[in-house]
Amino acid sequence: MRSAVARAICSSRRIHREFWGRKAIRRWAARELAGDRVTIEVTEVLDHHGDTIVRGRYDGDYDKTNLPAELILTNYFTVRDGKIVTLIVIRNTPASY
Repeated sequence: MRSAVARAICSSRRIHREFWGRKAIRRWAARELAGDRVTIEVTEVLDHHGDTIVRGRYDGDYDKTNLPAELILTNYFTVRDGKIVTLIVIRNTPASY
């Protein structure tokens, strides 16, 4: 059984990627969060049946080509035994109705 998984569905440069295991997650975070000096201004935190949902305004030194001026991403966390076992990051579009 794998100890941790992070799935980056929408990031600053690429979409639909999946990272399995601590080493891969650390490389992703070092390169695309710390390396791009990403900041997240948390705008909302919700509990949904034991999962934590965090919405935030992202900024940093990443390529912003084809991204909206205000980039809001939704982060879905599943925590077990005090550890993040799943992280899904998505750029959601609000429904028009």
